[in-house]
Amino acid sequence: MTIIIPIGSCCEISFKLEKLKSKGETSLFEWHFSFNFKDVLEVFRKISNGEELTYSFKINNSYIDTVDIYSSHYRKIDEYTAMMNRRKERLVKEVKGDDNIVFIRQITNHENLILPSQEDIDEFNSYIYKLNPNCKYKILFVVYTKDKIPTLDGVEYLLLNADEKDNIDLWNNFIYQGSF
Repeated sequence: MTIIIPIGSCCEISFKLEKLKSKGETSLFEWHFSFNFKDVLEVFRKISNGEELTYSFKINNSYIDTVDIYSSHYRKIDEYTAMMNRRKERLVKEVKGDDNIVFIRQITNHENLILPSQEDIDEFNSYIYKLNPNCKYKILFVVYTKDKIPTLDGVEYLLLNADEKDNIDLWNNFIYQGSF
């Protein structure tokens, strides 16, 4: 079995997975904005070190504390905290499991988006392997930008133009093809 875990940068990946009928249980970063991949890394660092994640509500958004990852979908901090803790535990269980995992992130030309570096990808890999040295996974970036993006070792890319972004066959081939 293959588990798909969105790791940002916004909700569009979740909408696309729903359309493809490939969306599983909601993961930690779904329905959140996370424009800087370093914020995703900080969350994985905390999780891999067994640290607690804390949450807050500010200016009509729910936040994962100490990082700039937020959602405007949730309004009650107690419910948000319980839900996010369940999602975190699910993420850990999935990474520690035996299934293949596809970590998928959207890269757009959004003005606030900060592109990951090779060091960021290496750091991400270290956190996954700390949780499960035998984890079988791949990292996929869906790219909707005309800007040149750096090619990173260990990352596969789906480059889409406006006409291709809803091509279900293209998406399915991208997600499910290749090795883990």
